[in-house]
Amino acid sequence: MVEQELQRQKMLRELGFAAWVVQKPLPGAMASPVLGVKPGAAAQQTPAAATVPAAEAASAPSGENPQTLLAQVRAGLGGKRPSQNPSAKPSPPAAGSTVQSTLAPRTPMRFTLQVLPMSFGYVMVQQKDPSAPGFSRDEQHLLQGFTALWGGYQGLARTFACPLGRQPMYAEEAKEALGGYLSALSEATQAPNHNVLVLAEAEVAELMVGQRYVATPLGAGQLLVISSLAEMLVAPATHKKNSWNAILTAQFYAPAQHS
Repeated sequence: MVEQELQRQKMLRELGFAAWVVQKPLPGAMASPVLGVKPGAAAQQTPAAATVPAAEAASAPSGENPQTLLAQVRAGLGGKRPSQNPSAKPSPPAAGSTVQSTLAPRTPMRFTLQVLPMSFGYVMVQQKDPSAPGFSRDEQHLLQGFTALWGGYQGLARTFACPLGRQPMYAEEAKEALGGYLSALSEATQAPNHNVLVLAEAEVAELMVGQRYVATPLGAGQLLVISSLAEMLVAPATHKKNSWNAILTAQFYAPAQHS
């Protein structure tokens, strides 16, 4: 578990995000393992290398020294947690609707999300083929038309690929890693509303939200997951309609401002 947390924070550092861990127990939250030396106590404690058991050091991936990873994590600590809106509450599911989990706990998760900066925050788009270098021609054409609603994406794209390393990641591990990435993304964006729009299949959506097409709070903004590009291409009458209605309901797009 410690090795996986270090790997997650290392990936966040490489993407330009500040890594952080909880330094004080949170009410009702699961206890977090202490990773190395806390930033404020570095001068009084022994080097972080002494806190890593030999068994964990032996299990580290080849070429990744545990002492180096701990040093990188400690160096990135101290970033502020994204502000929460206490008055914001998740929208309840529609009456009569039920949400059932489609995730198999011990089935390895494998997917790739392209992260594009937008005027409202970010849009994260799942590739149909997670191992491809990018989108297919049809996906690319649809994405260009979709992002054009907001004037296109602004800046360079980033990539979130699961698994993060060579070892397989299962549902709970992928959910934790993606949740940390979303929090960092919400903190890093400079857009006024800090919104994140995700185009993903149901299995990947379940790692982020309980129900697609329903906006939920994320930091100072909100998170909305709609259909993937592949689903819109296969069944446009269903997936484009549901996605567009969700976008309008969540006010990610205001027609009056784009006339």
